[in-house]
Amino acid sequence: MPIKKMSEHEHQVMLVQWLKRNHPGLRFFSVPNAAKRSYNISAMMKAEGLSKGVPDFFIPKLKLFIEMKAEQGRLSKEQVSWLEYLGSVGYTSEVCYGFEEARELIEGLLND
Repeated sequence: MPIKKMSEHEHQVMLVQWLKRNHPGLRFFSVPNAAKRSYNISAMMKAEGLSKGVPDFFIPKLKLFIEMKAEQGRLSKEQVSWLEYLGSVGYTSEVCYGFEEARELIEGLLND
């Protein structure tokens, strides 16, 4: 029986759990761009500024935006555009293919 690959959601949940357990004082938040919602809620959120392609995760102390992907995930053109823009204005903006890449990135930045 083949091993089930983890979803992007599962990797991000692991990241949140790891951060809460290992860095409880480090504040972060996610951006709910991928959530399925009704047309009315979607229109309301877009009117409030929701923007397609914004990275999934932000850690203010590190000025770090993370776009989480499962191991075989692909970036959309909007995601590429946002990551490039954020980098050009002084943020660290990275794509992490799975929890381990995100954990290593965060640990490296915290230890600099």
